[in-house]
Amino acid sequence: MNEKHTILLREEQLQIEKTRKELGKVKVHTEQVTEEKTITIPLTREEIVIETALPEGKIEVMRIPLREEQLEIHKHMVEIEDVSVYMKQTEELQHIEETLRKEKLRIEATGTAIVHEELL
Repeated sequence: MNEKHTILLREEQLQIEKTRKELGKVKVHTEQVTEEKTITIPLTREEIVIETALPEGKIEVMRIPLREEQLEIHKHMVEIEDVSVYMKQTEELQHIEETLRKEKLRIEATGTAIVHEELL
């Protein structure tokens, strides 16, 4: 057997690719809500009081208003929070296990053939 034969040995190798998959969408916005407030505020009034004592023992009272406090209600927006919204990428390690195949040269001798392994 003087002919030279070439045997191609092969093995599997991993080829790993990453793809992006959209998991969902997020919409960030403000929303106005209403809240009813009940506040009790004392108001002051100035008046002139005239009391007249009648002979029957009765007292007659006359009131003349001079000044009174009145409410003026003004509403305005004030900042209560500063909220930051941003995208952040995080990285996690994912371990994979795969079984890879590999071809090895195998020599089977029959009869009186002697195989010298150091030549391989």
